[in-house]
Amino acid sequence: MRLTFSDSTAQLPKYHYRGLRISRYAGGWMIDGDDNIYYSLDHAYNAIDKRLGGRPRKGFTARHAKGIKIIGRK
Repeated sequence: MRLTFSDSTAQLPKYHYRGLRISRYAGGWMIDGDDNIYYSLDHAYNAIDKRLGGRPRKGFTARHAKGIKIIGRK
């Protein structure tokens, strides 16, 4: 049996969507330049789509149906 240890100081991955960076923050997701904390990554994506406007892609209809859920502020 092999034991492996995870590094607790490892940085969490940061996601980029439409030129903005999304990262984990206090049990939710945060967008750079925004003070809101979003419930899930999909809600953060939807907030970026709403902020930047434009036509949403057809493949993301299930994600867009979830809407935007804010769980707090920074």
